[in-house]
Amino acid sequence: MVRKRRFNGEIKACGMHDLLHEFCLTEVELTNFIVNLEAFSHFKLLRVLAVFHGYKSFLSFLLIITKLFHLRYLQVRCIGNLPASIAELHNLQTLIYGREYGYTTLPEKIWMMKNLRCMHMEEASYLPSPGRKSILNKHLVIGMPNV
Repeated sequence: MVRKRRFNGEIKACGMHDLLHEFCLTEVELTNFIVNLEAFSHFKLLRVLAVFHGYKSFLSFLLIITKLFHLRYLQVRCIGNLPASIAELHNLQTLIYGREYGYTTLPEKIWMMKNLRCMHMEEASYLPSPGRKSILNKHLVIGMPNV
């Protein structure tokens, strides 16, 4: 369903009716549905992605997300920490991360995300300081200048 439109009438955001959403979740559980990771090759221009999942097998799915070069907004809720490959999302501006339980340890490479403007962690988080090697390497952008 169309949730928001741009000023010129183009679709800005879509949504799914809650009954249809519940039906889909039930079908996923009954059929042991496994996400086909190759389907993401069709979404190369995706800019906004919100994914909510709690299964351990979803961690490999996070690695596929890092191939979405144009992604600007990422909201993820799952088990486990963010992979270091999250820093490969060079155009990411907003990162919202939630973990099912426990605190989150962010990867050290997150310091190299020069376009990151907003980070929101839903649980307690630990952000390690950038390593000495990163600081001494002058061509690396560190310090998240836009946050």
